[in-house]
This record gives sequence, structure tokens and C-alpha cells, in this order.
Amino acid sequence: MTTDRPAHPGQPSGPAAPGPAQPAADDPDADRRARRCAALAAHIRLVLGDGHHRRGLDIGSGAGGVSPHLVDLFDEQVLLDVDGDALALAHANVSAAVTAAGCSTRVRTARVDLSTAEGAPHAGDLAPLDVAFSAMALHHVRDVPRLLRTVAGLLRPGGRLVVADLEPDGGLYHADRPSFDGHDGFSHEQISSWCVAAGLHVDQLVTAYVDPKPVRGTVRHLPVFVAAATRLPG
Repeated sequence: MTTDRPAHPGQPSGPAAPGPAQPAADDPDADRRARRCAALAAHIRLVLGDGHHRRGLDIGSGAGGVSPHLVDLFDEQVLLDVDGDALALAHANVSAAVTAAGCSTRVRTARVDLSTAEGAPHAGDLAPLDVAFSAMALHHVRDVPRLLRTVAGLLRPGGRLVVADLEPDGGLYHADRPSFDGHDGFSHEQISSWCVAAGLHVDQLVTAYVDPKPVRGTVRHLPVFVAAATRLPG
């Protein structure tokens, strides 16, 4: 599903938080991605409320676009990705945000793929989690149900999972990347059913943002969902 609606002013703004290091000046799309990261981080913050959490996991952190906005919520923030170079940038960005915020959040990285049978045995080092979140990473994951099952097993009972990603877009988002072999978005029903199968209760599933992405010379407004779920006892 796509829409030509602009992002509406009712999107959650959240309290001000330090952002990541400024992207390279030669990246013409960096401002759009930074605005999206800030908006999704604000929605994640809104879902989690005012509480403080011992450990949070950023699934598919990339270079650290969302985590810098959330450093004050956690005693420890774990950045997870399969790209070592991206993790190094993420660690630097999140650590800078911790310093700017004046908080004492510990930051560490984990280079492991929790969506594979090979990566799952290493998951125990990440538990227990109070919160796991992901922004615009699931569409790169080949086996999303396995990933969600693994992460659900790391959450303490009552722990929260918050994921944000593309809604079905017919391939528009990655139209300029013919080598892309991931998912062209997910329906609300698909994400909800996977969360339930992983032992999670879906608390919220909404279209939370509209991303104005240039696609072959035309700006297309592509919706992004946020799903929030809680691990059930047992």
C-alpha cells in the first residue's frame, strides 16, 4: 500500500533527545532518513512510556539512527547487526549521544544474526531483555518469523518488542536498487500473526509514519507501521 499523503503533524514528537552524528554532506537523502529515525524513535518512546529499563536491544541497528534518541531509557543499550563497520559507527553515535545526554547508559555491540540457526545459540548472551526494538531492519531479514521467535525468547515476561518497518509497497522503496532481495514491506496481519506465533501479545499496530522517499525522480509517500507486543508469562 502506498499513499500520496504527506506525513501528518499528528505523528508523535516525544521529548527532545540527542541525535546521531551528522551524516556525510554528500548524501542527499540523509536528511529524510534522519527525520524518519527521529519520528520512529519518538513513537517507540511513546509506546514504552516513562519507565526506565535495564537492557534494550536495537535489532539491526545499522549505523545507529534510532538508538541515539533513546539512550536515556536504558541502563544498557545493545546494538545488534551483522555489519561490523556499521556497528562501529553505531557505537560511536550512541556513545556520543550518551555523553550529550549526561546519562550513564552502557553501550555494547553484538555482531550476530539472530534470524539463522547458526546465530541463535549466541543469543543467550543478550538475555534477559526488558525491551527489544527495530526500525527499518526487518525487510532485510530473510527469516523474520525465526528472528521474532528468538527475540521473544530473550525477553523477560512482560518485556516489550517494538518494531517499525515498511507496509507493502509493491517494491517502490527499493526500486532504485535492483539487487535488493529482501521484503517489499509487511501487512499488519502478517506482522501480528508472526508476533502471536512467537508467544507475544500484540498491544498496538498502527501506521505511524509516512516516508516521503524519492523514487526514480518522483517523491512517493510510503507508510511505515509500528507494532508493539509484550511477552506473555510462561
